[in-house]
Amino acid sequence: MKKFVLCAVAALTAGAVLAESEFNRPYFTRENRHPDAGAWEAGVFSEYSKIDESGNNKWADWERKEFTAGVYARYGLLENLTAYGKLPFGHVDSDINDKHTGIRDISLGLELFAYEYTFEYPYVIPYVELTLATGDDKYNLGRGETDFAFGTSIGTTVYEVYHYVLDGRYNVNYNDDGVFSLAASFIWDLSYKFSLMAEAKGTSEDIPGESGAPVYFRGGMYYRATDQLCLAWYGGGAVNSNEKGMGAIRVAYLF
Repeated sequence: MKKFVLCAVAALTAGAVLAESEFNRPYFTRENRHPDAGAWEAGVFSEYSKIDESGNNKWADWERKEFTAGVYARYGLLENLTAYGKLPFGHVDSDINDKHTGIRDISLGLELFAYEYTFEYPYVIPYVELTLATGDDKYNLGRGETDFAFGTSIGTTVYEVYHYVLDGRYNVNYNDDGVFSLAASFIWDLSYKFSLMAEAKGTSEDIPGESGAPVYFRGGMYYRATDQLCLAWYGGGAVNSNEKGMGAIRVAYLF
């Protein structure tokens, strides 16, 4: 009986550890890792990308380099409800519009952890996001209008180390007519501290000069330096898109 009680206490303790604040690792999707109620996740991020600006002009060889850096925060409003916000700044070096630096579009959102089976799988996370038109769209620093998006992430874990996430999303005002996107992520835990990631996202966006639906690919790695300090880095490209390549990094601290 004593051994049984000790095992039960150990299992409950492990469950409590799993319920603590966690860092969301994927680039395109949301997994069941979030700040605990009353806890914060604060971080910085940066991204560099090359964009083809030639469009339908097959004789042109114009491109745009974009660098974005900013801060973000996530807060556990309730045990199953997380609020977040992102404040980005950007620098654009364009062959068409020259160089410009300024604030990009600010985003705010809510994530509801609506369902999660015992031991963290499967799970369902509906979310809503508001993007404010704070960036100048004339210089590709913003979208030019306020956008509202809603979506749902559905994920599961297999053998405790393989994580699969599917995320469907609709942006109401993006590109005037709205854009639907579907993303998938695969995460492989090589250890408690280190994971490999592979992701893809397809959208209904119409890209000038491209005939097919754009699909974006990302590969990445995640490392948990301490129980509070986490970082992830990403890189990738696309097909049927004006994106020629990108790289990004994110560092966060859990309070």
